[in-house]
Amino acid sequence: MTNRLHKLGFLFLAIFTLSSSVAADDAMEFFKGKRITYIVATKPGGGYDAFARMVAKYLPKHLPVQAVVVKNVPGAGHMIGLHQLYTSKPDGLTIGTFNHGLIYVQMFNIQEMESDFRKMKWLGRGSTDVRMFVVGNKSGLQSFSDLKNRETLIGSGGKTQSSNIEMELLARTLGIRIKPVYGFTGPEIELALIRGDIAGTLAFGDSTRAFLEEGNGKALFYIGRGRPSYLPNTPSLDSLISDPKTREVTKLIRDMTELGRLIAAPPGVPDDRVALLREAIMKTLTDPELIKDAENLKLGIDAMNGAEVENRINTLLSIPLANLPSLDDLR
Repeated sequence: MTNRLHKLGFLFLAIFTLSSSVAADDAMEFFKGKRITYIVATKPGGGYDAFARMVAKYLPKHLPVQAVVVKNVPGAGHMIGLHQLYTSKPDGLTIGTFNHGLIYVQMFNIQEMESDFRKMKWLGRGSTDVRMFVVGNKSGLQSFSDLKNRETLIGSGGKTQSSNIEMELLARTLGIRIKPVYGFTGPEIELALIRGDIAGTLAFGDSTRAFLEEGNGKALFYIGRGRPSYLPNTPSLDSLISDPKTREVTKLIRDMTELGRLIAAPPGVPDDRVALLREAIMKTLTDPELIKDAENLKLGIDAMNGAEVENRINTLLSIPLANLPSLDDLR
């Protein structure tokens, strides 16, 4: 009886392996000679666009497609690009990148969304980064404690972008007064800091490092898993606080910094094609030629497979909101 069960087990394993192999072959055949559209929810230029064009350049090395064509779909704080991606035909021929701050929008129900991130097909992550609060030389701000003594003009791309939502969360737990100024794109925010039109912004390290190295401002604190080499004297926010509720916010922001440059496909893409896209994107993001290009562009690359991205996003969307500040007034 035992030998018979073993034989049946081997038979089922063989059938499963064969069916998986057939599915992979079918998916490979589907992509042959086709074009993939890569939606980027920003204007041309800037970090999102540069990252997408790198992936588009090298993805055909690892997937038998004819080409990957970048399509810029800016507007409404990345919402238009996300909507176009989410509602595109679920055949695996449309992928996209957008501001991961939209995960906050779903978490806190800040804005009505047709998209549900639990249903999207997550293909990979391109980078991790730190958040840092950067001020211009004309701001008059020299340290974290200065923020508590005045209202501070904060620049942001829009209400639903991660920098704005994270700054609102921090302001409400730290007891600082901020006045958001929306509408900045790409390098515009750095120019506004230099002119003194705004005092500060919550920025990603990679995209703002050159601004600091050129002597245009300073970082008052950072949030992230480890200290960046280019911020040797900047304190981490966790070293400046002790309040448990604020630490809940900084933990959430740290978790979100590990989901940079996400690549996704719409709901409903067949599993075999998702698996092939995930494998191809991981190979692309670890391709030595892409990494060399990224270094030349000063874009950090830290790849994560799509299955792990999916797990992390589902975990974030399950966080109880009771210990976090309310953002109801942003609706």
